[in-house]
Formats: sequence, structure tokens, C-alpha cells
Amino acid sequence: MFIRASIQKKKTQAEYKTFKLVESFRTERGPRQRTVLNLGAGFDLPEAQWKDLANRIEEIITRQESMFPCAQEVERLARYRVSDKLLKGRDELEDYLSCQEKTLFNLQETIVLYDLTNTFLEGTGKLNKKAKFAQVQREMF
Repeated sequence: MFIRASIQKKKTQAEYKTFKLVESFRTERGPRQRTVLNLGAGFDLPEAQWKDLANRIEEIITRQESMFPCAQEVERLARYRVSDKLLKGRDELEDYLSCQEKTLFNLQETIVLYDLTNTFLEGTGKLNKKAKFAQVQREMF
């Protein structure tokens, strides 16, 4: 994996750079590349640390342990950007975690509904403006 900077143009012809984490892979028709993560335009990590970041994100995605500690800024960016990738699979991840929770803790699925339309406050409510409003509403009906 590596980080690629690409120049984009706006409709106003203003140019800006975006950064992407790219993965190389082989196919029958030769080597190809695909974007793994879009790092955005506000990517301000020095170019000397790009390879470290790419390696750390790959370790996180493939669940490998790092042999050597990396810079704190690289670790922070790696964890932040990987969370973007997790967000895409949020539904599957939530289903999996819900299933695991039910099996581990022997839980049954329950739905609790609260009807707050007829909630009354106990006491006079002289110091509570909302309680006073509720009393006025009650007297109207």
C-alpha cells in the first residue's frame, strides 16, 4: 500500500490536492491499483511519514501486530482513517456485535416503548416552568 497525491480541479478552475491510500494487486490482465481509503484534501502529514502511515493502516486492517512502534501522529491518523473504513460496513458490524452480545450474555431481544404524552408531574411545581405549563394544559381540557 502507498499514499498517492492527485490534483483535482474545481469548476472555478482552482486546483487542489487530494490524498488516497492505494493498494496494488495482480490480475490476469496485469497489475492494478484500487483506492482503499480517501484521506481527503486536509492531509498534512510530512511526505517522509507517508509510508509509515500506509504500513500502519495495513497492519490494522489485516489485524497484524506492529513490530516497531510508530510515531504518535502516524498512529492517531491511522486509527482515525481506519474508522472511516469501518463506517462503510457499519450495518454488518452492528449485526455481528449484536449477535455476539446475545450469545455471550444469553440475552433475549426486547422492545420497550414509552408513552410520554400523558406524563404528569407530582407536587405543585411552583418553581418549575414546564410543570406550570403542564398544569395549564391539564386545566384546558
